[in-house]
Amino acid sequence: MKHFYILFLLISSITFAQYEGFNYTTAVSLSGWGSHGGILGELFPITTASDNGNSLNVTGAVAVPIGNRVQLNPSVSTTSFTEDVDFQFSAPVTTTAYASFFVKVTSDASLTANTTTTPPIYFFHFMNNIATTTGWVSRIGMRKGSAAGTVNIGVLNSTGGAAGVTDLYGATPIDYAMNTTHLIVVKYQTGTSTTHATSIWIDPVLSSTEPAATHTSGFGTSATTSIQAISLRQAAALPVLEIDEIRMGTSWANVVTPLLAVDELKKIDSSIKLSNTLVKDQFTVFSDEKVTVELFSSIGQTLKKVVSNNTPIDVSNLQAGTYFVRISNEKESTVKKIIKR
Repeated sequence: MKHFYILFLLISSITFAQYEGFNYTTAVSLSGWGSHGGILGELFPITTASDNGNSLNVTGAVAVPIGNRVQLNPSVSTTSFTEDVDFQFSAPVTTTAYASFFVKVTSDASLTANTTTTPPIYFFHFMNNIATTTGWVSRIGMRKGSAAGTVNIGVLNSTGGAAGVTDLYGATPIDYAMNTTHLIVVKYQTGTSTTHATSIWIDPVLSSTEPAATHTSGFGTSATTSIQAISLRQAAALPVLEIDEIRMGTSWANVVTPLLAVDELKKIDSSIKLSNTLVKDQFTVFSDEKVTVELFSSIGQTLKKVVSNNTPIDVSNLQAGTYFVRISNEKESTVKKIIKR
């Protein structure tokens, strides 16, 4: 049975990540993604049962996954599972780009051996221009682990030169279990060939503060000063893997805070309550004083802003789905989640 939790967000200054939970069954490239390689319309979400409903999930995450997940599967044939897709940031990122996602490896039959020292075939990367094949950075790939049933997860910051094992996997490559869902967070600091860098976290402790990275690399000379999109890439030497719960933003808070446990969050005013979180036509914010109530879509679009004094707020015109309510007074703010039926 799928468990439901209230998702709280850290609100010292609220920002929303872009989110993709594959809450549809149509082709990915017909559902908000672009397609820049392979057969158009080939990559579909899979709808079989997984960690939580049809979704991947990790231990300790409070956010409830929605929708389905996608599978990259090079073993099917040479003419299917070839589509490479991209999802654009709402605006080009010229400082630091972040992304987080869940990944589960279900077969390593196509992976290169643990002794491979060259950059692994990659399945995820940042793009500075969806129209070209240059400026692709933070290329995440895998090789077999040193123990059976495990993989090493590496990242190539950029091309230009001969990357070694330490550049790709860090000083001591770590074995990660297959058939287990892992959280990956990746950050690219834009810059020049001498200042740009990629940091990757694999299964970090969920915290509102950005911890030390699992591995950071400034390798390569093909730097970029702007990130336009993320990309999922398919290739013959990849493992069979599933990806889900993608978040994109410009800070650690954007892509990790929505996953946090309740005791990590602050600024929650217990005197402010909602009449109901499962909403049909309206809900009421109960407070000892007037408050400003803002309603956001799941991707951060502002839908409504009102001043409330325990008066019902009409949402009858909204489509069914998940929404966030930011409630502010002169002292603090809090965010709560509602589900519109």
